[in-house]
Amino acid sequence: MATSIIIPIAALILAWFVLKALFNVLKIVVSTTAIVLVIFIVLMLFGYAPQDFMEEVINLPQTFSQLITDTRNYLPQNLDQIVTDARNYLPQNFDQLVTDARNYLPDVSNQLVIKVRSLLGL
Repeated sequence: MATSIIIPIAALILAWFVLKALFNVLKIVVSTTAIVLVIFIVLMLFGYAPQDFMEEVINLPQTFSQLITDTRNYLPQNLDQIVTDARNYLPQNFDQLVTDARNYLPDVSNQLVIKVRSLLGL
């Protein structure tokens, strides 16, 4: 008698979880579609035609290739500038960081040890 009740209840619970998951997926699809539709309508109000969108989708691989080429060309220059700035400014800031750590770390660690001990009842 008890097993005949457990199986339908388990099936109902499982069906509830499956339906809830499907409903969440449906909400995501509908909201994403609504957002894309609103963006599409706004862009059409500014004079973009559906053909413009198709051209952008078709040219997407070329745009991506151009992005990779630009990254290869300009990243080393920017990276060199970052390294140069780090070499120029890091020693000053690092010395200050070490000084602050030496001044404040013992106090903070002592306070932390005291709080941990009080929490543990030691």
